[in-house]
Amino acid sequence: MSVMLEPEDVGLDASFTELGIDSLSRLELVALVEQHVGVLVPEDQIPALDSINEVTKFAESLTAA
Repeated sequence: MSVMLEPEDVGLDASFTELGIDSLSRLELVALVEQHVGVLVPEDQIPALDSINEVTKFAESLTAA
């Protein structure tokens, strides 16, 4: 992933577009969350996940299921 942002500059609810994150970087980010949380996010759900909070909440909902 090649997006260079300082953690304090990243709003957890900011859209990936606002953060300059393209679709490939989004896939890489989701893969990192999947590895960290230990879940598999269905590919058809990824386009709807447009912020760090959305990805995190969705992944956590999979662990609660």
